[in-house]
Amino acid sequence: MRHKHRNIHNSTAKRPLAVRLAFLFCGLLLLVSLVIPYLRGPKGTAPAEEKQSAPVAEAPPPAPTTAVIKDTVKPGDTFAAILGPHISSAGVHSLVQQSAKIYPLSRITAGRNYEIVSEADSFRRFVYDIDSEEQLIIESDGNGYSINRVPIEYEVRTALAQGTITDSLFQAVDEAGEHELLVYRIADIFEYDIDFARSLREGDSFRVLLEKRYLDGTFAGYGRVFAARFDNQGQAFYGVAFSEDGGRPYFYNLEGRSVRKAFLKAPLKFTRISSSFSWRRLHPILHEYKAHPAIDYAAPVGTPVRSVGDGTVTFVGVQGAAGRMITVRHLSGYETMYLHLNGYAKGIRSGAKVSQGQVIGYVGSSGRSTGPHLDFRMKQNGKYINPMSVKTPPALNISKKAMPEFSRIAKKYRGILDLEEPLQAEALPAPDAPGAAQKL
Repeated sequence: MRHKHRNIHNSTAKRPLAVRLAFLFCGLLLLVSLVIPYLRGPKGTAPAEEKQSAPVAEAPPPAPTTAVIKDTVKPGDTFAAILGPHISSAGVHSLVQQSAKIYPLSRITAGRNYEIVSEADSFRRFVYDIDSEEQLIIESDGNGYSINRVPIEYEVRTALAQGTITDSLFQAVDEAGEHELLVYRIADIFEYDIDFARSLREGDSFRVLLEKRYLDGTFAGYGRVFAARFDNQGQAFYGVAFSEDGGRPYFYNLEGRSVRKAFLKAPLKFTRISSSFSWRRLHPILHEYKAHPAIDYAAPVGTPVRSVGDGTVTFVGVQGAAGRMITVRHLSGYETMYLHLNGYAKGIRSGAKVSQGQVIGYVGSSGRSTGPHLDFRMKQNGKYINPMSVKTPPALNISKKAMPEFSRIAKKYRGILDLEEPLQAEALPAPDAPGAAQKL
């Protein structure tokens, strides 16, 4: 019996320890289940410490909206019409007065580009292209206006433009990927030696070393021409720009003789000859043979007519079958006549001085005429001569003092113009300062 009671006592002693361990384990589980959610916080939220974020800064006010208008002056536009929607009438009047001595706003010309900048519906800036070199800039600071003439800042690249004639100079320039403005730049250099209306032949070619101008990456015209070559009917003509003592540059041939002559080859640009100089021609109206001591240039009514040389106007008016005409007296006994005009240029009157290339009148069909054309005549010492046969000396030549420098530059440019495989743009040498300009 004593042994049996000992076993019962041992069993009873062990049971409380097991119970206590079970309760302790359950307590730990309960504690863990209560603490972990507290540490994690509510689902999808940060711990308590991370909930406290920095104070939110106030958003800055929105930037004022800027509006930019880019356009071209239309025929009939005025400064008031262009800026009227942006500033008051009093403001327009004030600007016209302020700008008078800097650039008269009445001179705004159709075809010129302009830009208007507004900020928060208030006028800020007006930019107008005076020409290819300068801009007029009017700016407002809210209290007044500043007005300035500033040079246009172009990106300038030196390039070699070249092409071959198959039909016309315009066609050759277009096929070369160049702008038609290049046609006039070429003609201005070589029109004393080449009649572009009648002398061009298929296979003739040109090369021009010049500047190309860009604004915002877009082609904006041609700048200075440094040198050019034109091959016409197997003969090569050169023009090298050079200025002596920093003066205005002119073009000279490789020997230093000016390409400019006393007379232009023709009074019109890029027109065809409809009737040549002849002492015996069947008259298209009278139907009888008569002398025609003139060259007829067919051209549309209104085409500008240029004086072929410097001189003095001796007659302006209507003269029988000649219709409206102009006569100009030149040096060395030369006299030129321009017949069948539609009208006269401003300022052209008897006694007026005219310069070579100046527009003096406009093509018409006045007098005895079968259609619009210019009848151009020339006399020397009172006798008619064929204008095409006149050979006159150059206007001026390079001085002996400047000749070594000119020869160096001419040799350099000729080396570029004569290359069978033209240099790439990046390989073109930098232009020389003495001959590096042709003003536009």
